[in-house]
Amino acid sequence: MIPIPSVYQRNLLEQAKELAKDTPMKSLIPAYGPDPDGKRRDYKNHLKTYKAETKPAGCSHTHGLRHGAIQRMYEEGTYRRTAERHGQPGWKCGVAGGFFSNDLESWQHDIDREVRRDLMGHIGMYDVIAIYLGR
Repeated sequence: MIPIPSVYQRNLLEQAKELAKDTPMKSLIPAYGPDPDGKRRDYKNHLKTYKAETKPAGCSHTHGLRHGAIQRMYEEGTYRRTAERHGQPGWKCGVAGGFFSNDLESWQHDIDREVRRDLMGHIGMYDVIAIYLGR
């Protein structure tokens, strides 16, 4: 389970849930079958429509949102632990313009490992975390 840290995010998810509850498949992706305009609606066509509509809005590469969310969770974790233990600010991951492992001092390595371990509990794959954060 991935935590939803902000009230804003939780509210958006509740709105999405509300939209989906009245659909036959309880999904934001339309069910198979014809659209009101008579075209066949399936995931492939839905994805094509989604891409066509999000690209002009500047949000065509939405998988990057997951990268950003994981990077923010890492930064929040380092800030929280560092403030509690050392009274100093935390740091961003290397991929987001912060520090890579070889740039960290020994006490920072400990915090880095703890935060990554916490993220592993949410995401479950070390290799994915290493890609999103850097090593």
